[in-house]
Amino acid sequence: MGKETRSGKSWTLTDVAFSRLLVWLATDQERAVEKYLRLREKLCIFFEHRGCPYPEELTDKTLDRVARKLAAGEEIEVSEPASYCYGIAHNILKEYWREPSRNSVSLDSQLSASDSYLAVANKSDALVDDKEQEFNFRHLEFCLSKLSPEDRELILAYYDGDHRDRINNRQQLSLKLGIPPGTLRIRALRIREQLYDCMIRCNRLHGEW
Repeated sequence: MGKETRSGKSWTLTDVAFSRLLVWLATDQERAVEKYLRLREKLCIFFEHRGCPYPEELTDKTLDRVARKLAAGEEIEVSEPASYCYGIAHNILKEYWREPSRNSVSLDSQLSASDSYLAVANKSDALVDDKEQEFNFRHLEFCLSKLSPEDRELILAYYDGDHRDRINNRQQLSLKLGIPPGTLRIRALRIREQLYDCMIRCNRLHGEW
């Protein structure tokens, strides 16, 4: 999802920003991708062990914040990039626990709970019981149906499995599609953005279906 900047404009991870993040992690591209994947896994564990129900979202938020700084031209000179990212993760964690809406059901958690978009509505009653939640599974089913078959297959595969298995799953998906991991993630973010906008419109028009 886009992040709100100080100017009020939404910021979304781009190919350029992701490339700068990789270069910051390591000058060798292959080594940088390895470090990125390992760092991502460790950050997920960091948030999981601190009781966060959606560790992957907070991991993305952490890495996106670093990427945004680098894309803005900020020089981050550190001996160990991972230590710097953990510092950002601590700040993200503090912000998370201060958020009054932290108990709401997230879009990512709904996607990862879906075996297929056709099964979403059937799972909604069992998995979602908070009337104040931001989204619901019926909205997700509708919005997924509006995607192209290729985008729908990609986004569901991207969130398939437990977050501990997703790194391997996404590596396989990257190989299957013949695109780098960073390109895969950016494509998934753009599809997720479409779903987010669609579900916001559904909530405004229909409320709880």
